[in-house]
Amino acid sequence: MEYTIQQKPGYFEVTAKGRTRPDDFNELCARLFEHAGWQPGTPVLFDFREMDFSLFDVNLIKETAEITRNNAPQWQTARLAVVLDSDLGLGLGNMWLSYSNDVQAEIKIFRDYPPAPAWVSEPPSTAAVG
Repeated sequence: MEYTIQQKPGYFEVTAKGRTRPDDFNELCARLFEHAGWQPGTPVLFDFREMDFSLFDVNLIKETAEITRNNAPQWQTARLAVVLDSDLGLGLGNMWLSYSNDVQAEIKIFRDYPPAPAWVSEPPSTAAVG
């Protein structure tokens, strides 16, 4: 998986493409948290429109959700937007979301990119969805 991490005003944007495995997501998170501008609780927009999820099954979704849960201290109650524009990506994203339900971050999955930056840069709701 190839990815870029960009610091935007008020949030980070992570764009990833190519075939991915949970280890890739773990590495991506580590690089994000090592970024000089990272502060725990910073909102993140994950643009996964160009990712190849063909190797994913329920076990890999569970592993990715575990990585998300293990990084909960970094996410805190931030907004996390995930953009997935394929039916497969959306289905897997919703499975990941259900396995990540104990994370306090406010997570929302988007099919289209344009509304994601506006949503992720808003202050989090008082009742975060995990």
